Amino acid sequence: MVSNYSIEAPNSQLRRAQWFKQKLESSKAAKIVLFTLTILGTSMVMGDGTLTPAISGNGNSISDTTHI
Repeated sequence: MVSNYSIEAPNSQLRRAQWFKQKLESSKAAKIVLFTLTILGTSMVMGDGTLTPAISGNGNSISDTTHI
């Protein structure tokens, strides 16, 4: 034997993940669904960051700071 190096066979979890990844990458419908969910999630995070300070009512607004 020249080397003691051996390659381990992938376990069932890795095989399942590879199969799932291949199915997602080859499916046009899955790509559209993932893109839509990504855009929806991003817009929800941005909306939350924009609306939360406006709704909190702590009195900090641009119009309040101009009357110094």
